[in-house]
Amino acid sequence: MLKKLRIKLTLIIMSLVTLVLLLVLVFLLLSTYRRSVSQTQNALENALARSAMEEGMPQPPGGLAELEGQQQADDNSAFGESKPDETGKRPSYNPGKDGYYPSGDRSFEIGEDRIGRGGMFGEEDFTPTIVVSVDASGEVQLLRANLATVSEDNLSQIAEAVLSQKADSGRLKSYQLRYLRKAAEDGSYRIALADSSSELSRLESQALSSLAVGVPALVLLFFISLGLSALALRPVQRSMEQQKQFVADASHELKTPLTVILTNNDIMLRHPSATVASQRQWLESTRDEGLRMRSLIENLLFLAKSDADRLPLTLARINLSDLAEETLLTFEPVAFEQGILMESDITPSLELSADAAQMKQLMLILLDNAVKYSAPQGTVKVRLFAEAGLVNFSVNNHGEVIAPEVIPHLFERFYRTDAARSHSETGGYGLGL
Repeated sequence: MLKKLRIKLTLIIMSLVTLVLLLVLVFLLLSTYRRSVSQTQNALENALARSAMEEGMPQPPGGLAELEGQQQADDNSAFGESKPDETGKRPSYNPGKDGYYPSGDRSFEIGEDRIGRGGMFGEEDFTPTIVVSVDASGEVQLLRANLATVSEDNLSQIAEAVLSQKADSGRLKSYQLRYLRKAAEDGSYRIALADSSSELSRLESQALSSLAVGVPALVLLFFISLGLSALALRPVQRSMEQQKQFVADASHELKTPLTVILTNNDIMLRHPSATVASQRQWLESTRDEGLRMRSLIENLLFLAKSDADRLPLTLARINLSDLAEETLLTFEPVAFEQGILMESDITPSLELSADAAQMKQLMLILLDNAVKYSAPQGTVKVRLFAEAGLVNFSVNNHGEVIAPEVIPHLFERFYRTDAARSHSETGGYGLGL
């Protein structure tokens, strides 16, 4: 049973942890995807902005082709592929307000925006983009391409697919392209296209890396949870073992008086004509065992109610000093018969809020235990006093010294320091403490 409970507890823990990790992973993947889409969208906007700027700037003698060739040469110069001129500088031609001019700096200022190698925001450098224009007649013209190439046939098909879309921005799943469309007053369109496959590749890369870390972590967590569940169930296991022992001991204790009662009845039934006086011995023995059984059952019921927190408490302000004196008077005859001297030191008029009946039962149990296990002709000392705002009730006797290893077990049910000693010797069952 405990093994099944342990496995069930482990599975519950693992299920909850796995669910939390999956939610975190989904959140991270969504964040990555949104960030990738945002970067692609920025690259598209940047491409359109650069295209518009280049269109309004002075063109070199060779037109846009010469500009693109010069930009490529300048890109190569950044990696050391061009040769320095006679001045010792590498040529770099960029469009400026006054036309094309050589410069060692690859950027220039326009308003508040600074345009660098990749564009205004930088994402365009690393995101392949294409900018095309579609006039009112449907003719498609390539304006600029950054790290991307496409055939004229595909370009026309893509442009047609973009123009058929309702939204000005979105994704063409069949081409794995993300587009941004701008309409002009003359009915023409300017379209920026970017490869969207990188968005999915980033998701795949992050998912694989998360699995590479998450799966070993879950395996490790499984074994940790298995160990923790065993640790958590130790009190339950100990409680179940105590309960089994309790049932076994209670059954044994109940069996003894029942055996005596049945035996006495069998003896009396063998002499049906005998008088009550002649059977007095068996009748008294039966009565004593019946009373002993009733006492044991009452104690068991008391403990069961106490364990279930169903023990009724009647709290009232009581004079504990008077209750202690009354209990001592009740127990003095029992101590006198066993040759035990009772001494008391009770501070008068000590009051507290308690259940009088249960408090008296507690005192009787402690006194009974002290007398039973006191040395012959010994002394039992009872003290009741107040100290530091607390009421203290102590019972002390002179008898066998309790071994230190036994002390933690004194309040266990049916426990006896001497396992061979039966209730017939002391009159109890080990339920008192």
